[in-house]
Amino acid sequence: MEPAQLSREARVASWRVFALVLLSASYFFQSSGHNEAARFDQIRSVAEHGEWWIDRYTSNTADVIQVNGHTYPNKAPGTTWLGLAPWKAARLAAGALPIDEPKQLVLVTYLLTLLMAALPTAFTSLMILRFLSRSGWTIGTATLTGVGYGVGSMAFPWATTFFSHQLAAFFAFGAFYLVWSGQGEEPPRPRARLLLAGWMMGFLPVIEYPAAIASGLIGVYAIRALRTRSIALLFAGAVMGVLPLPLYNVAALGSPFVLGYSFYKEGSNFPAHQQGFMGVSWPRFEVFQEITFRAQRGLFHANPWLALGLLAPFFLKKLSHIRAEFLLAASIFTSALFFNSGFGDSIVYWGGAFSFGPRHILFALPFAAVLAAASMKSRVLAPLTGGLIVGTSFLMLTVAAIDPRLPYEPAEPFLDFYLPLYLRGLHSAYPVATFGESVLFESSGAFNLGRALGLPRTLEMLPLTVVWAVAAFVLFERRTRAIRLAQGMAAAVALTMGLWPALARGNFLTKREPGLCQTVSANETWAYLSDYALQAEPSRDAITHRVKAPGITLPGDDAMPTSVGSESVAITFEGELEPTAAGWHVVKMEAIGEAALYIDGLRRLRIETTEPIPQAEMAQVYLSKDPHELVVRYMSHQPVRRLEVLIAFRDHPLAPLGAGLSTSTCEP
Repeated sequence: MEPAQLSREARVASWRVFALVLLSASYFFQSSGHNEAARFDQIRSVAEHGEWWIDRYTSNTADVIQVNGHTYPNKAPGTTWLGLAPWKAARLAAGALPIDEPKQLVLVTYLLTLLMAALPTAFTSLMILRFLSRSGWTIGTATLTGVGYGVGSMAFPWATTFFSHQLAAFFAFGAFYLVWSGQGEEPPRPRARLLLAGWMMGFLPVIEYPAAIASGLIGVYAIRALRTRSIALLFAGAVMGVLPLPLYNVAALGSPFVLGYSFYKEGSNFPAHQQGFMGVSWPRFEVFQEITFRAQRGLFHANPWLALGLLAPFFLKKLSHIRAEFLLAASIFTSALFFNSGFGDSIVYWGGAFSFGPRHILFALPFAAVLAAASMKSRVLAPLTGGLIVGTSFLMLTVAAIDPRLPYEPAEPFLDFYLPLYLRGLHSAYPVATFGESVLFESSGAFNLGRALGLPRTLEMLPLTVVWAVAAFVLFERRTRAIRLAQGMAAAVALTMGLWPALARGNFLTKREPGLCQTVSANETWAYLSDYALQAEPSRDAITHRVKAPGITLPGDDAMPTSVGSESVAITFEGELEPTAAGWHVVKMEAIGEAALYIDGLRRLRIETTEPIPQAEMAQVYLSKDPHELVVRYMSHQPVRRLEVLIAFRDHPLAPLGAGLSTSTCEP
């Protein structure tokens, strides 16, 4: 059946959804971990030095391979090909600004993230809405599904990073949409549309190797849906699209038939890539459970409304006019799950390492959203689907606000990680820039637009949630009593999310007093010191009182009561540090025992020693003038104990940390 014409109402609604998704994803910049840095390194190396290797910039990433004496990213080269022209244009524009080069590079990496992650996600949301509205869904349900994908799924937080996943999702769904919508149109328009669809289909595995799954299945769908001449045009475009991959492989890797992951051997960073085909073997049921319903990396745990797509087969009678399209969506999504459940031998691989949700299936997520939209055909399930989308959107806000690169430790991502950090106002705390030290918007790494506006950390989300509250009314024009009630509730929740960190911290209500809260657990310690300040005290009988500064003296030197009288001890010092001036600070910690220092929830220093000899660690930390959460944890199983924290502003001499410390009431 040929697609229906796009109505004016659907066109307007799709652009509204586009604007909401683009603004939401653009609100955050996560800076660069290993994955993103490897991509930025190659784009910069080619654009500025004409070199496909990244020898000049390897210090910022471990996602690399060694080939013929040079270092290359282990990634597919598609993001590099597409990023070259934007990089040059952004560098030229940033160079005209009255700021130093490190700040210019931060702006350039932010702009490329918008262009190649946020913008594709917004366009994918637009296409989902248009596909559904042209296939028999109401404007309201199509809008809700488009919003669900754009801000109510794991696509939203990943759209704030320079991973390739959202770009691949756009190419996959874009190729399908062009093939589907081109049926029945008169030449010459379908020719250009089919060539573009073919190019996107071919270039898809150049962006992300596993997305070849979608390319192949869309090709099969096209053979069934199109006439012979149209198929020829489509596959001509596909050949043009895939051609950059073998060209890159020959130039960089020495053969058109090798991929970057084939260079990992036993003893390398990622040896499991030698298993099966580039690390992919037969699907495993245990892993399938982990990436679907279980908490740590499960898609349906993170985005429960997508699980309603499992009910799509029960609605095939209502979807008979687009049965082929739904079978394609189901095939792509199922194949992605099977691929992911057979990838590697640990959470480092199938779990995406530091990752919220199973990120390797993100190229198939638009098709999962289409499957879930089938539930909107049910009067019973439609309200449930809408409620789940709204609730999940607010959970995705916490993920985007903190960091989608979820560490391994949290067993339940929301309760153990995102919600606690969100309530403490520890947004956009990743402290490292891609290319050297730089400070932009009072941040040395990640930032958000609330911070760029100069808002207090606990109110940084408020501008975005105000936009969401307004969008709850603007996006849906139908005004039944039930819908108005739902809109009001969604807007109220949005505003509450924006104010929640400030209300939870209560800084404007609670009087601050100098010093820190010290909590002592005798004869019990933590199993280890986490990367994040999220661990509960090891003892229920812990004793809390106020101290002037973090520190433990040696026995015999006015020793603190906590340094004697027990075989083992665990101590937490917590409060806020407000520096006298914004800038780079040197922080030093000396300890006998195990100790960790956290600033804004992130561990910045760590000492591990079982010897009765003091050990020291130092770090350079950028601190804005705002109060920063400070947590120091110490534990020891030996009678000789020591802890001292020193700080210096810029080139000043180190001095014991004491000034600028404050806390509210220390509750026992």
